[in-house]
Amino acid sequence: MHALGSPFLLALVCRGGAHHPILDQFSLLTHRIQGISDIAMRQCFSQLWPNVKMVTSDIPGLGKTELAHEQASKQGMGVVSFPIGGAITRDYLVKRLVNLS
Repeated sequence: MHALGSPFLLALVCRGGAHHPILDQFSLLTHRIQGISDIAMRQCFSQLWPNVKMVTSDIPGLGKTELAHEQASKQGMGVVSFPIGGAITRDYLVKRLVNLS
């Protein structure tokens, strides 16, 4: 998603079923594609957006957030994380991202 005149880009990648509540908030901007493996998605991200890192797992509690923090720390960067599931709206998500400092 890229608003005209905005310096920001946003992509939400949801895998699994066709209905994710957060995608309903962006329904006019949704693109559905065929399934893609973790390896293919990682290669795509690294080629098109080398600063984007992908951390994924089907199982909660395996340390994805810890890995993100470790990788960011090694590069002198910070991490901001917040859940985007449940009763979240598009406006809320965009405001959270815009207000990051």
